[in-house]
This record gives sequence, C-alpha cells and structure tokens, in this order.
Amino acid sequence: MFLALCTLALAAALAPNTPQPGRIASRNVAQNVASLSEADALLRQAAQLRREAADLEQEIKPVTVAQGANNVLPLPKAPKWKTQLWIGDDAPLRAAWRLLENGAAEVENRGTAAGWKLVDHANRKLLECWFWKDDEKVTLKAYATPRWQADQLLEVAERSRANLEKCETRLREAEAAAASNPFAFIEKMGKTTFAADELLSARIVQRECEAQAALARGPSVDLDGVSWVLAEQGSVTASADETQPARLGTFASWRGA
Repeated sequence: MFLALCTLALAAALAPNTPQPGRIASRNVAQNVASLSEADALLRQAAQLRREAADLEQEIKPVTVAQGANNVLPLPKAPKWKTQLWIGDDAPLRAAWRLLENGAAEVENRGTAAGWKLVDHANRKLLECWFWKDDEKVTLKAYATPRWQADQLLEVAERSRANLEKCETRLREAEAAAASNPFAFIEKMGKTTFAADELLSARIVQRECEAQAALARGPSVDLDGVSWVLAEQGSVTASADETQPARLGTFASWRGA
C-alpha cells in the first residue's frame, strides 16, 4: 500500500505542468486589448499633430502675404546693383539698389521714394532711376541693352578684334617682303598699300564695334522679368526743383551680391 502511494506521488511530481485552456485565452485577450489601446493612442496623437500643423499653417500664411506685400520678406531679393556717384564737388556717394517690379526700387539707407523706368533714347533704351538725398532728387541714367543683344554685340566685337590682328599681320608681312628688282618692288608696294587700306578699315570697324560692346559689358539686372545689361558708366543729375538748374555728375556701376 505504501509502495502504491509513493508511485502515485512520484508520477504527479514528474507530470508536465500543462496550462489550462481558459487561462491561455484570457492572457491573449489581455494582450490584444493592450495592443489596441496603444494603437488608439497613436492614432489620437497623429490626429492631434495634424490639427496643430493646420493651425500653424493658417497663422503663418497671412503674415507671409502681408510681409511680402510690404517688401519686408526677401521675396524679390534680386541681386543688388551697386553704384558710386560723383556730383559736383560733393564727396563720392555710394548707393546699392534693388530694382523691383512695376518701377519700384529699394535703395539702402535712402528712404522709400525711389523708382525706375525705361525710356527710348536714340534708338536704344535708357534706364532712369532715382532716389532722394536730403531735399534733392538724384537721377541716374544709363544705357540698357537686352541680354540676347548684348551677347551678340560682344561676339561681333571679338570678331572685329581678331580681324584687326590679321590685318596687322598681313601689313607686316607685306612690308617685310623682299624687293630684289623693280618688278618685285612694284608688287611689294601694291601689297603694302592694299594691306594698309585694309588695316585702316578694320580699325574703324573695330572701334565702332568696341564702342557698342562697351555698353554691354556692365552689370546685368532683371526688369519686370526681362534680363538687361547696363552700361558700366552713366550720367547723374541732382536738383531740388525742376525750375532750378540741376547739378551734373557721373556714376560707375557694378553688380553686387
């Protein structure tokens, strides 16, 4: 009897601890509930972030539009056009411009009464721009050339320069030719005269092409969406009243950052 009881006790001790089906089901349900709760929390957090982003966008948009309308934001931010002016006996004066749309302009440290316009002058375009210094209106004038035309003028000037160099070479070769007899001398004089005339014509053409190209070597600016090249130098007038004689001067210009 004692042996049978010991055998039963040993078998019970060695039997595997098999979990009950009801306990497994309750544990899985608890895990699923926890997972669903975490997912709901993440969804609520994402929705809250979307609402906050939409609110911020509505707050920022009116400020951006208002500042852009007042030219406070760097929306135009065209490259600066920098100038140095010499007017009468005054000290040299520098002005950095931003030429904006529809004839508006900004000049650093020169107030808000600034502007620009393009006018016709001698079959070309002339840029006029102005600002006020104390009680005087300062007006700058410089030739303006469309970018595509400026590129053509520079190309023609380069070809005329190359042709001038060739003409100079031909004249030197004609002058250096030997003249061992009267016939050779006559031939040499004919070639030399022809080369000299050719060189004279080439110099006139090159001088004219260079004068035109000089107006296309200045800084480039965008005026109402069109790219223009300005002359490196121009004229300046300063007057407090249109009925009074204006003070005259000149200016040089270059493109800044």
